[in-house]
Amino acid sequence: MSDEKNWGIIEWAFNPSSDELKTFVETKKKAYPNLSPKDLAWKIVGTYSRKAGIEGFLTGLPSNVFCMAPASVIDLAYIIRCHASLSGIIGYLSNEKYFDDPDWKKDSYIVIPGPTYVSRALREVGITLTKTISKPLLRKLIDKSTMNIVKKILLKWFGMRVTRRAIFTKTVPFFGGIIGAGWNYLEMETFGKTIIEYHFEDKIQTEVNEKSDREENEKFQTSKEPETVINAETAAEAFSTN
Repeated sequence: MSDEKNWGIIEWAFNPSSDELKTFVETKKKAYPNLSPKDLAWKIVGTYSRKAGIEGFLTGLPSNVFCMAPASVIDLAYIIRCHASLSGIIGYLSNEKYFDDPDWKKDSYIVIPGPTYVSRALREVGITLTKTISKPLLRKLIDKSTMNIVKKILLKWFGMRVTRRAIFTKTVPFFGGIIGAGWNYLEMETFGKTIIEYHFEDKIQTEVNEKSDREENEKFQTSKEPETVINAETAAEAFSTN
């Protein structure tokens, strides 16, 4: 598929409706009035994990070389949409004014591919982030001037994920469904933990600690142009006029 079509899929997946998410959360609050916001977030993660597992099983059942590419695209688009929805849902659980921030959707662009990818995108425009950074500041750094770089990295990230899913979950009939179900379920559970930590903590890590993540991210090597280290104070001053 062309980059234009892939980007159209990515944009759809990353942009759930705030009204729908808010209605969903309020319904869950009424159903489980005794749960704390964080406990309710974990319960919702469980619901999404089961839904993702079922979707992975169904798209993996007819696995073969002819359908593995389109099935992988559909599968990944659905998972990203679930991730983006979870980000909005848990953001709203952590802060009832979450959707009042016009930049709330930027959280999905940060946390779904991972803060490290965003950090690498910012390096391409000469900005090196400190190890930890506040979420509002990181959202502010993702503006029109950096979004094109983020887009380029997201397209690479999307292509890598589609290829991986095609190879491991869409090549063997029936067994591909079993693998896809387990893959999606575990991926959603892992993401749920990440997004809960992201929304219920003030600052986030912008550097990876796991060796496997470092090796994967080496594929996204950036230019060697001079860089500027941005901390909270200098970045806030630099962007205060925007």
